[in-house]
Amino acid sequence: MRNFRPAFVDGTSNVHLSTVKDHAATDMHARAMNLYKKQQSTSVFTYSPIAVSLAQSSLDASTRTKIERKFDISYMIAKEKLAFTKMASICELEERHGVDLGVGYKNDRAYATFTEFIGRDLQHALQSKLSSCRVFSVQADATTDAGNVEVELFLALYFDPYTTDGTVHVENVFLSARYLESGTGEGLYAAFKRAMQHMNISDWKMKMIGFGCDGASANIAEGGLYGILKEEVPWIFMFWCLAHHLELSIKDALGSTYFKTILMRLHYLYNKSPKKFRQLVDIVDLLKSCLKTSDMPKKGGTCLLHACGTRFVSHKVAALERIIDRFGAYISHMTELIDNTSMVSVDKQK
Repeated sequence: MRNFRPAFVDGTSNVHLSTVKDHAATDMHARAMNLYKKQQSTSVFTYSPIAVSLAQSSLDASTRTKIERKFDISYMIAKEKLAFTKMASICELEERHGVDLGVGYKNDRAYATFTEFIGRDLQHALQSKLSSCRVFSVQADATTDAGNVEVELFLALYFDPYTTDGTVHVENVFLSARYLESGTGEGLYAAFKRAMQHMNISDWKMKMIGFGCDGASANIAEGGLYGILKEEVPWIFMFWCLAHHLELSIKDALGSTYFKTILMRLHYLYNKSPKKFRQLVDIVDLLKSCLKTSDMPKKGGTCLLHACGTRFVSHKVAALERIIDRFGAYISHMTELIDNTSMVSVDKQK
């Protein structure tokens, strides 16, 4: 950064008026103040040059159209989960197609500003809806970010009382994603409060009637998130995610069967050995050349799907469908492996 001086970062005893004025005119101070306004303000018009430009009444229609096109490109990049750096190349492609985008705001930094502006606009719209509704419920679930850092996701379930067709529209919307200070109930509650503050929902204790989560102890135990919320909102009810509940029930029911053992052994037999997987693919291709089109396997690829662990029921169903659909190929390949005299007995037992 140009004109960077660490004195007002590390500390200094020179606090003369002229020194403070000189520091206030530096790029580093302007950057720091911009970040502070960005953190404290609920309106992008206080810190974003693009937003300020759009707010100007003197902005002509042609310039506004060019900026709106860049907003559309930024929204598409975010929606498709593309890299920030794609902004410049997509703008270049659009200009090759004859689209006039103007001369500025075509890099990744401009994309970040456009995307944040869009996010703030969506946030304000959601705040307005949650403010107008009488009650809502919150759903919480854990995930990880790209750096494998634990994050808690919060969603809101509510219905819109102001509909034009006379019907009730129930909406389940993304509320916020917050990093966890700890995985305990207190840590989850701190993340929940930050989510409410981020969305500027100050009356959540009066409107929140339900809380949905999985069966983790950090959520449903007495000292978990639900227990803490129950102290704050005595009338709140908790609903355990039906999909998680059903998955745990099926996992317990299949625990004493060969289901898990067979799926795991088949999965690791081919996923841990590229050579065996290539042999299996060759057998499938050979069977395809011998069978009619109506008799050929139809369910996805050849590799076994991983079906263990606690996830939704559909992943076990998909794994079983793959086995049934490729059953002849698996049996043929394993028979060939057993008859192979070059294989040692330990590998044959596997």
